[in-house]
Amino acid sequence: MIIGVGTDIVCIKRVNPQNAAKILSKQELERYEHFTSPTRKEEFLAGRWAAKEALTKACTASMGPYDFNTITIARDETGKPVIETPLIPGHQIMLSLSHEREYAIAIVIIETKNEP
Repeated sequence: MIIGVGTDIVCIKRVNPQNAAKILSKQELERYEHFTSPTRKEEFLAGRWAAKEALTKACTASMGPYDFNTITIARDETGKPVIETPLIPGHQIMLSLSHEREYAIAIVIIETKNEP
């Protein structure tokens, strides 16, 4: 059963790189620092911001809010982005993340793992 849906869109140029440590988890920050292209760094940071904002919007009042750097956006074995967080146990979290020129967008759906 779906218990939450959230979406967020971010103007890539408006995300301040000085806030990377507040937005990114330790694992994400390590990956971010290895990018050599400033454009790729901006897209990565904005995408993570959008995904975490969308997650916050999808959460019910009893689930959050959370510090963004306690949530990791990783990749599964196929390269698809996935949200890793121990903060929402017993739920499946689905994420769609996209970048296009000036914007990054994310959609999150939270559902219970076991339906009655």
